[in-house]
Amino acid sequence: MPHLLATYNVRYYWDIPDDVVLLPVNDPRNKGENEGAWYIRNGTLHYCWKEKWKWIVGTEDGFIDAMPEDAEFQED
Repeated sequence: MPHLLATYNVRYYWDIPDDVVLLPVNDPRNKGENEGAWYIRNGTLHYCWKEKWKWIVGTEDGFIDAMPEDAEFQED
């Protein structure tokens, strides 16, 4: 299962369901009500899929004092 990894002062990750497709980080459509749009707030990933907004609570991986970076997708 692919997951999304973002680095803040504490690093989080979110396991994304296999059937969900998220828009790339810098895609201009990644705002509003578009399929695949998403944002992160307070360690929770909010995403729009099949015309509904859903959410996944992030899991901290124990890494702290990181510099903020762009979110990246990783394949398992």
